Amino acid sequence: MNKPEPENTPDSSPRRMPIAPSTAEEGGVWGELDLLADPLRRAIFDRLIDGPLHVNAIVQGVGVTQSAVSQQLKKMKLAGLVNEERRGKYVLYSPCPKASQRLLRQLDLLRRRLGAEPERSAPPPERRDAIDANMEKWAKVWPQLDTIGLSTFLRIELINARTSEAMSAAAQKFGMKSAEVRLLSGLERAGPPFEATLTELSQIVLSSLPAVSKNVSNAEKNKFVERRANAGDGRSSLLRLTEHGRESLHNVLNFLAVYNMRGFRQLSPEQQQSLAQATRTLFAVTMRQPAAAEEPMPGGTR
Repeated sequence: MNKPEPENTPDSSPRRMPIAPSTAEEGGVWGELDLLADPLRRAIFDRLIDGPLHVNAIVQGVGVTQSAVSQQLKKMKLAGLVNEERRGKYVLYSPCPKASQRLLRQLDLLRRRLGAEPERSAPPPERRDAIDANMEKWAKVWPQLDTIGLSTFLRIELINARTSEAMSAAAQKFGMKSAEVRLLSGLERAGPPFEATLTELSQIVLSSLPAVSKNVSNAEKNKFVERRANAGDGRSSLLRLTEHGRESLHNVLNFLAVYNMRGFRQLSPEQQQSLAQATRTLFAVTMRQPAAAEEPMPGGTR
């Protein structure tokens, strides 16, 4: 088996792709599409979609020399199309999530320009759906009903159900469960060396201690996390994200970024920012409120 080439070789001074970096950022049609016009780059990118790979694994799938693959990977990295990450003696390559999202937007823009659908980034605000119709019927028998609030929360609930299904499918594709993905992402968000106590982790992932403890046990069995002694507190242990766990987590998240965020990507950047701010405010207010059972009923009764 060929050994991976070192990251820097005497004749490997990288040359930038003859494509203006601003092309994709400014919403141009070609951008990443132009980068993938080369058959070899296209074949390499296709291999990386299914998960991070080192040079040798890519070579086995595209049938060219290691030198040719390494040369194209350097160009793709400089153009922002792929990321690289050192894992021991190997360098793993994966699609850059931002570049993948731009690629999907470029394809969508090109499709609209070719007349496949009217050019708009999202349904107009005044468009009504089945939830609006049901709320209007309900309001006729209960005039005091807050139709806007209830319809908003109902949509959030339905979106959450659909995205949870997508998360489960993506996790299963890479031998994981949704709960393990949330757990591992919490450990990675803790920052290097990607470890935390059980209590700290439950606060990061906003879940109860019993639930986190159960998920940690499963993740340990799958070698996604490992325990080590906590030098600062002998009563607790530290949970650390393993290299295998981090690689598996990135596989799932990269897959989700490319395939399961199509709805969000249809929004304009301004709409995305507005939605993020609105949900941020709603989240903050909701989390500060007591549970419904603790609130007094109208009229002072419980």
